[in-house]
Amino acid sequence: GVVEKGSIAVDGVSLTVIDAEEARFSVGIIPTTLRDTTLADLRPGQVVNVETDIIGKFVYRFLARQNGEAAQKPQGSLTWEKLADYGWS
Repeated sequence: GVVEKGSIAVDGVSLTVIDAEEARFSVGIIPTTLRDTTLADLRPGQVVNVETDIIGKFVYRFLARQNGEAAQKPQGSLTWEKLADYGWS
């Protein structure tokens, strides 16, 4: 499972998850990471290796159950707008 604000590795490159939905997720990639990895060579529809942060998923579910809540998206301050302010594309 993918957890917002958690970690995910795409083709071995560790990234921060911005948004996570049932069947998709988005990540922020800083210019240095894009330049120094193979991520810039990826094309839409290309197959990649994805490794999720399984511990984050279990911690999130555990805490939601402890609070008697259904699992909801965690709230945080990381947004697309904030990333753009820092020069992310």
